[in-house]
Amino acid sequence: MGKKRLISALLSAAMVVTMVPFLVSADTDPNAPGSFADLQELIDTSTTTIVLDRDYVALPGEGSLKINVTRGIDLNGHTIDRNLSSAEEDGHVFFVTGDPTDPEYQAGTVTRFELLIQDSSPNKTGKITGGYAVNGGGFYCEYPARLNLQGITISGNRATSKGGGVYLDENVTYSTLAGTKVSGNSAEYGGGVYNASKDLFFRIYYNELCELSGNTAGSYGGGLYNANIVRVNSMDGITITGNTAGVHGGGVYQKDESTGGYGIFEIAGTVNISGNTGDNLYLCSGERVSVYSMLYEETKIGVTTEDPIPAVVTSNFPGHYPYGSNPTAYFFSDLPGYRINTDKDSSSSTSGEVIIEENTIGFVGCSVTLDGQIGLNVYADLSALTDEQKASAKVTFVVPGRGGNTQTDTFDADFTETVNDITCYGFTCKLSSIQMAEEIVPVLTYTGGSLTSTKAFSVANYLDSYFKTPGRTDYSAANLIPALGGYGYLVQQYLHELHGWNLGGANGYAEMPNLFSYSFDDTYYNSFKEKIETAGFKSSKQVGPSIDSVKYKLILDSTTDIEVTIKLKDGVTSDLSASCTYAGKTFTAQKSGEGEYKIRITGLYLQNLDDMITITGTVGDSEALTVRVSALGYVYASLDNPNATTAKKDAMCSLYNLWSYIEGYLESKNA
Repeated sequence: MGKKRLISALLSAAMVVTMVPFLVSADTDPNAPGSFADLQELIDTSTTTIVLDRDYVALPGEGSLKINVTRGIDLNGHTIDRNLSSAEEDGHVFFVTGDPTDPEYQAGTVTRFELLIQDSSPNKTGKITGGYAVNGGGFYCEYPARLNLQGITISGNRATSKGGGVYLDENVTYSTLAGTKVSGNSAEYGGGVYNASKDLFFRIYYNELCELSGNTAGSYGGGLYNANIVRVNSMDGITITGNTAGVHGGGVYQKDESTGGYGIFEIAGTVNISGNTGDNLYLCSGERVSVYSMLYEETKIGVTTEDPIPAVVTSNFPGHYPYGSNPTAYFFSDLPGYRINTDKDSSSSTSGEVIIEENTIGFVGCSVTLDGQIGLNVYADLSALTDEQKASAKVTFVVPGRGGNTQTDTFDADFTETVNDITCYGFTCKLSSIQMAEEIVPVLTYTGGSLTSTKAFSVANYLDSYFKTPGRTDYSAANLIPALGGYGYLVQQYLHELHGWNLGGANGYAEMPNLFSYSFDDTYYNSFKEKIETAGFKSSKQVGPSIDSVKYKLILDSTTDIEVTIKLKDGVTSDLSASCTYAGKTFTAQKSGEGEYKIRITGLYLQNLDDMITITGTVGDSEALTVRVSALGYVYASLDNPNATTAKKDAMCSLYNLWSYIEGYLESKNA
């Protein structure tokens, strides 16, 4: 036995006695790297964890490090370098296999063993590098072995075929990469890792994610080529970014079938597969991502599939998230012109699953403006447009009927709504109180094209469908919707009575149905009067002897206007001057006839019907007047007027009722 061998044997004996790891070296010079023969001797003779005190570099002609029994190596911040510049059949850094001379191995009954390599250095600078083989430049692992790599770096290894950094064959089980960085490796298939094993786990290690970055595959799987089962199921799992593949799977290539059947890519916790070249995660035909448990917000996975579009890309997602949960929080499509969504077809066998589908352009729904103005919002899916085309987009609304008009609303990047898990953009058409049933066909135009909606939209249809649509959870809006529907019906009936406007005819207004069977009676009339008076919203006036009368009315449009008419007594020759300021605007009385002046205050939103507006002025040089009005004051006066018709009183009750529910709605939103 040589001197070095004798020293190693004595050290090994000491390890058996103490059963604790300690620094071992094949050379007394602390600055000289050891050879692979030195390290192999330690591997063959040690019975406890080998803690390196220096780098090890293979000398010319030295083969890979052979592991055929359970061994633990602590890199302790050092490098193991195979030092190859051209490929060799045995060009691995580590060849982890069984002992062919072992009777159990020959009988096929050998107990599996494990190679554990870790790095206890503070900065985790330990590295495996310099391998250059046909398969498995850094590690080649086959049955009955398995790998457990913790907190190390695998970098600068190459393979002419599979697994530049790591190669695991089909019979290996329960191998783990924990907090390990696999970077700067290359192969034709699986530049970082080629996995054909039954179970490869990626896990966190002392708060360090496992990272596959900067690896290159000539064909498939820059970061990882998975031909069997990979599981990422810890709270913090893996980052796969900055890898490249010549054909597909710059980040991960999920093979369509393997020994034992279909491959599995199982995820949970945090998985980031983005920023790779040659797509991020490529799923061969029939393959899906298996969502094992909850995903965390840092998860971001770009997906491409070989299957015809639309194609399912996950399984188990609905089992961990409620139906309708937006999968775009975790997945995105690498395919140009396509997007991630969920299958909304309830009769489909894949209903609720995450799918890739084609980007589209079209109108997908509507809503009603509930901030006080009456407006119909229509939403357009613009996902197939470029950013420049979106910016040029506008929607034209042609409002039919007696109050017909044409309006155009332009693209607003901040006005979005998620419809069917897709970010859509809203465009608004303003309507008067009696236009809620008008069916409007919007037309979208943008640079390079246009689209006319295949269906008409109306406020009435939206209100009618509100409670028929699953998933409505806004309870304050649920109170407001019937109030808005009742207002639309009763105000239209009143204005029809007042002006004789035709309802339902070609030259009239589309008739608003009484969707929620709204009606009022004396009990409501008296109750609303009392509430208005108690709250101090009644109108008042202080005028001199020249004023004959002060009257006012409400004009019910998309907003509510107040028109005040002040009439001078016969024989008064002085002029009247009066004005008020509301919402930053000044409104001035205009002469409308002999001794008659009108002042119209515009732009009262429905939530502001209680606003008291003060008009001040003079008749001649000195006779002052003060008039205080509010929309609710007009409601009070109408309900208090014994000559008011039932239609008018009902309409005023519906206006007060709508105001009260809007108040509640806005309070709930601002709480």
